[in-house]
Amino acid sequence: MKLAFVLLALVAAVCAQQEPWCRCGAFITFDDDEAMVYEMPEVTIDSCDDHKQCKNSCTKEMNKYSHYGDLWAMTPQNKTVGQAICETLSGLKHDFVHNHYVYGYYEVCGGPWEYTGISSQGMLCCDDGLQQHCINYEVNTVALRFSWIQHGLLPSAQSETWCRCAVFATFEFAQEMVWEGEEITIDSCEDETQQCKNSCVEQLNAVSNGGDLWYMGEDGVSVGQHICDSLVGLFHHSVHNHYVYGYYEVCGGAWQYTGISSKQMLCCEGGQHMHCIS
Repeated sequence: MKLAFVLLALVAAVCAQQEPWCRCGAFITFDDDEAMVYEMPEVTIDSCDDHKQCKNSCTKEMNKYSHYGDLWAMTPQNKTVGQAICETLSGLKHDFVHNHYVYGYYEVCGGPWEYTGISSQGMLCCDDGLQQHCINYEVNTVALRFSWIQHGLLPSAQSETWCRCAVFATFEFAQEMVWEGEEITIDSCEDETQQCKNSCVEQLNAVSNGGDLWYMGEDGVSVGQHICDSLVGLFHHSVHNHYVYGYYEVCGGAWQYTGISSKQMLCCEGGQHMHCIS
């Protein structure tokens, strides 16, 4: 009788692990990571292949919570959406945050975080954990840049369009950038998202031989070892069973998934790249 009960429990556990799920989160992008600042309740979906259902559910929930990206909308906790985010950022040691948009993402069955296409209506500014209007910061920043240009300290080509390519490792509440390629010049910030994506896919595949973490570069070091080294610098000394994902960013917007990932899972022990056999 006990054996039958144990077998039933094991079957139930396996079934629970295979049940498809969808996560919805709001992220802010910093120089070398993306921090989750809010997560909605998990959404049940029909299949791990149904990305559209997950994306649509997350878009609906995020718009409902934030009144379509209004950082000054009131939450049921009697605080603004932006204030709730500033408090979360303070808990992540980001007490002062100036001129950052908040982006909505969805994750299907533990895969990469993918951009929903929605963002906050305005920028977020936090001073010592308190939400502030960003007007003064934007004016001061523009004035400062103009002054630098006048004195020849900053190039005047502010309208130059660019594309960034990077690899991220996903953790429970953050994405850490573990590699960034050379910046790419594109034709337009509005119309050339596909150009940026294609350029990044080409660049990422070239440096990793199509996502092979054991591919040896010209320096004789594997792709995975380079990533483990980067993670040590971010205080992740031991990492087990993580895929890494390629992303692209157009003109300072949201990081978007390229559709490519590592062929193998990444495992690091004490900063050393290891096989994930166990």
